[in-house]
Amino acid sequence: MKTFVAIELDNKFKEYLSEARDIVRGNAVKGNFTRDGNFHMTLRYLGVTAPIAIKTLQKELKIICEKYSITELKIEKLGAFNKGNRSIIFIEPQIDDSLRKMRDDIEAVVIKLGFKPDYKAYKPHITLGREINIEKPIDDLDDLISLYTGPVIADGISLMESTIEDGKLVYKRIFKIKLINA
Repeated sequence: MKTFVAIELDNKFKEYLSEARDIVRGNAVKGNFTRDGNFHMTLRYLGVTAPIAIKTLQKELKIICEKYSITELKIEKLGAFNKGNRSIIFIEPQIDDSLRKMRDDIEAVVIKLGFKPDYKAYKPHITLGREINIEKPIDDLDDLISLYTGPVIADGISLMESTIEDGKLVYKRIFKIKLINA
């Protein structure tokens, strides 16, 4: 099974993300857009994960979560990873130092468990769509999307499975571990 460690997002924020995605879709020539139920913020993509590794991973992530408090994400702006004339377009949250340290701890644990190191610098993002071809500059699209004013709370981390059901990409929670209350 293919897995990743993520912060799941509340339904109110997912509604905002759906609206932002629809604005991007309305200004795109083409693209593959994130389905409503799939919005999340990835902390670490793992890839193929043996079922036997899940229990050990859960134990290790629980130890990490016991060190960190519930925190709030600040929503910054629309961003893009560009690949030629196509882009991955995302909402860029600003994360605090504790979430960045937690992500580093997760990286150390998954390497210890035998996953390949992730050498790329971590760039927190919430994907709205992939392989998007837009004709407007990303800053023009960003101006069309209102800033989210509600709180976006990171209260735990989840191990998610990426699977295909009825020809559609679906993310399913395997487990969630709560962060401590400060």
